[in-house]
Amino acid sequence: MSAQSVADKCAELPVFNAELEGDETERSYDLVLKPVNPIDGVDQYWPLFNSGSEAEQFGNMLFKFNGKKGTFVLNLTLDLSEVPDLQFAKSTGQGQDGIKGLTQNFKHEFKAQAEKNDDHKYTKLKVTIKNKDAEEDTYSFLWQCTTAGGADFISGDPRAKIDPE
Repeated sequence: MSAQSVADKCAELPVFNAELEGDETERSYDLVLKPVNPIDGVDQYWPLFNSGSEAEQFGNMLFKFNGKKGTFVLNLTLDLSEVPDLQFAKSTGQGQDGIKGLTQNFKHEFKAQAEKNDDHKYTKLKVTIKNKDAEEDTYSFLWQCTTAGGADFISGDPRAKIDPE
């Protein structure tokens, strides 16, 4: 799937809106990422949805801080029903497991830590997003997973945004 095809697919889906409300300084979400096998060697869009509601898929992400310093935590779980031998990649650098930032300063506000399940596979990913500089930021990234044969890169969010206001 080309980058434009991924962007088009994500644009068709609802935006995942995360927002700090009232006196909140932290908010957590439980999400599922469902890997799909490539078709004719071409990677496909992997659905991202709320845990417990597969019908509620998301394309792009928006993190609204409402003028506060705060944190969003995304607890992602891989749904291995279609691709059972996959797991989140462990990065060689700190805080970038399972994701690959494509835009400059991606590490500035996103941190990701893979966690093992009972089978000793990295099927859980904790992504932390912090508002550090009170400026709107736009990010592009890929979810990064591995198999026994190497790395599979698939689309993450082509238009993720941080809105500090």
